[in-house]
Amino acid sequence: MTAQLFDPGLQPERTILAWRRTILSFAIASVVVARFAYDPMWLTTAGFGIAISATGWICIERRQRTSIRSLLAGNIARPAGVAITIAAIATLCLGIAGGIWLILGTGN
Repeated sequence: MTAQLFDPGLQPERTILAWRRTILSFAIASVVVARFAYDPMWLTTAGFGIAISATGWICIERRQRTSIRSLLAGNIARPAGVAITIAAIATLCLGIAGGIWLILGTGN
């Protein structure tokens, strides 16, 4: 009797769902910034956030497909360095933009 390498569908599915929630939250925060932006700089920041969210979503989807294929073939999946880096940079950029917005005020 051999042990399975992974639990098909559960661990990869939970991981992808967590990443989707994170990216969706980032996209919603970017849309909120766009909604209340009165300055073209903030609209640009929001557009950048939405573009990063879309890129992150694509990377996560590709990562999931690659991981599942690799695990089904009996190999060990590689770490998701690119996806994690994109999510970290996107979060940092949105946080910095939000901090600047709070410091400078909303113009009212």
